[in-house]
Amino acid sequence: MRDIKPRETPCYCMNFRRMANALTKYYDSMLAEVGLTANQLSLLTDIQSIEPCNRSELAKCARVDRTTVIRNLEILRKKGLIEDVEGKANAIKLTEQGVKIMEEGFLLWKNAQDQIKEVFDPESRKVLREAFGKVEQVEAFIRE
Repeated sequence: MRDIKPRETPCYCMNFRRMANALTKYYDSMLAEVGLTANQLSLLTDIQSIEPCNRSELAKCARVDRTTVIRNLEILRKKGLIEDVEGKANAIKLTEQGVKIMEEGFLLWKNAQDQIKEVFDPESRKVLREAFGKVEQVEAFIRE
């Protein structure tokens, strides 16, 4: 097998994607114990914060595109973690099992979060939080 080294690139997009992939894999591995991914746990907490809610409201709250929300909701529904709200068209809420798994997942997430905090000193964490907000502003450059 050839010895291929990872390629360095000045591309912001690729570097942010690599960073996001590494963090996602880490959080997903920490949450595997409860059968959730980081995205699914985040959606459960978003649902709880605004329930009952529809898919569009959830996408806006989560700040992700609606198709991603729909795909993840189907998985959460199959796991029995969300259900339709009776009498409200297209509205969803957490099931009792969903609340339980979310709470268990939150404890695992907190452990992951604490470990990540150990990697970065407080000043670096502040810079990262500021960078996250600035990177999201890049969307304003999209030409329609």
